[in-house]
Amino acid sequence: MDAIAVGQTTRHHVVFGVYRDGDNNLDAAQERNVTDFIKTTAANPDLKAVVEDTTSMPRTPFGAGDLRTESSIIQSGTQHITRVTAPKDMSSRQTLTAFVQRTLEARASDPAFAHSDVWLDLVDHGGGDGGGLQADESGGFMSIEDIAGAIRDGRAAFARSHPGADDSVQGVVANQCLMASLGFAEGYYTKQPKRPVSRDRGRDS
Repeated sequence: MDAIAVGQTTRHHVVFGVYRDGDNNLDAAQERNVTDFIKTTAANPDLKAVVEDTTSMPRTPFGAGDLRTESSIIQSGTQHITRVTAPKDMSSRQTLTAFVQRTLEARASDPAFAHSDVWLDLVDHGGGDGGGLQADESGGFMSIEDIAGAIRDGRAAFARSHPGADDSVQGVVANQCLMASLGFAEGYYTKQPKRPVSRDRGRDS
């Protein structure tokens, strides 16, 4: 029997920026987008998630209906809550801009993930060709132009703070019913160098 030389597989690291707007009737259905990352990173140490989660799901010390924004890092099967604040307006361009910058900073500050791809996972209601990220508290709804602009602004803010560092974003995953349409893909693609991926993992019922 001939011996077959098998080379080492190159490890490929990926950072997901999970931006979840649970300030509406999709909160409970969307929770899987966070808990699935806990399970997945436990099995795959090459994945890391940077999370901004506006939710009213019960978790000690919060009861059902206590709306707040939880910032966290998910890695190796553990979610590390780094900050809890009053609920942010997730339909705001400024909020998404700051999150994109934070996600890129998380990549740059971790030597193990410094050369990883970054994907943005936007989780919420969508409005077909009209945008998405609908928040009940503010009544806001972000246009497709503002979503693309926020990603561009977040990259620019990171580049100003970290001259010469990698500010690339590989693409966008549209989750739940958020903009899972050609309108989203076309709107983003005309404003960014990378093409997004749309994933419809839920319904707006």
